Amino acid sequence: MAYETGQVGSNSALRDAMMLFAEANGWRVQGDSLSKGVNHVSLTLADPDQVVIAGANSADFSVDPCPQKARIWLPSSAWPVTYHLFAHESPDLMLCVVNYSVSRHQWMAFGDIQKYGAWEGGNWFAASHCMAAKSTNGFYFTPTQAGEGQYRAGYWRSPAAPFWNTRNTDSHSNGFQHYRASFLHCRVDGNIWPGANANNTVWPSFAQYAHPIQMRQPNSWSQQSVMTPMWLWLPRSDGYISLLGHLEHWRSLRLNYYNAGDILTLGGERWKVFPWWEKDIQSPNGSYGSSAGSRLSTGTFGFAVRYDGP
Repeated sequence: MAYETGQVGSNSALRDAMMLFAEANGWRVQGDSLSKGVNHVSLTLADPDQVVIAGANSADFSVDPCPQKARIWLPSSAWPVTYHLFAHESPDLMLCVVNYSVSRHQWMAFGDIQKYGAWEGGNWFAASHCMAAKSTNGFYFTPTQAGEGQYRAGYWRSPAAPFWNTRNTDSHSNGFQHYRASFLHCRVDGNIWPGANANNTVWPSFAQYAHPIQMRQPNSWSQQSVMTPMWLWLPRSDGYISLLGHLEHWRSLRLNYYNAGDILTLGGERWKVFPWWEKDIQSPNGSYGSSAGSRLSTGTFGFAVRYDGP
């Protein structure tokens, strides 16, 4: 594993830091694309405030390009930002976490999952923002929002965590509006990138099926939170659900008694802790910010990543 941190003053400098770090850790760079094994992603600049990630099944993006993208979106007032870069192998994971405005965070990640069983695919990519979200107020984060369904992405909203939402529609009209921000190559039941196509109602999800575990953390007796593997489940054409695998080196964690940057030591492993966006102990289950300027947070939902830094 490898770790790097630093400060940058623009999205182009952030992208360059990610590309150089990836190349130093075994990823092949060709123009905007990064490739390693079955993993192929591109990092581009949409405007002065965005780093956009896309995925495909070949380095030149001629094979099975994913029809949707994801991004880190930062307002001009946020720069400079502090970044944290993590690289892992077996399976591969590249993760960038950006800290700005003191307590806020966004992230971008890609790699391949630890697969269960034999099926074609396993490469994935994700980031904080879907392509429909217009600003950092464009997060929708609450596990049980009335009327929306568990973990559903709402109007002009992105779920802020990987494989978190369970819909690919806008909450007002049920129209296809590019609300997903996490994509897995999974050739099961005729899919290529499940949930990434218009009117596609099949999508891999972590949060939908881990909901009981998430909502019972931290332990009321010991006040400890369990680092939960991010399992990916897929609804099948026969009405059943298959467990595809999990995102290795990365765990979901409730942050009631942890803060951003904390380091947890478990046996011979160390894990670094971050919120999905911004911690809010007053609304531990998150709040969705129904209009511009309204309170928005990811509650005490967060994550831990394997770490070998100082």
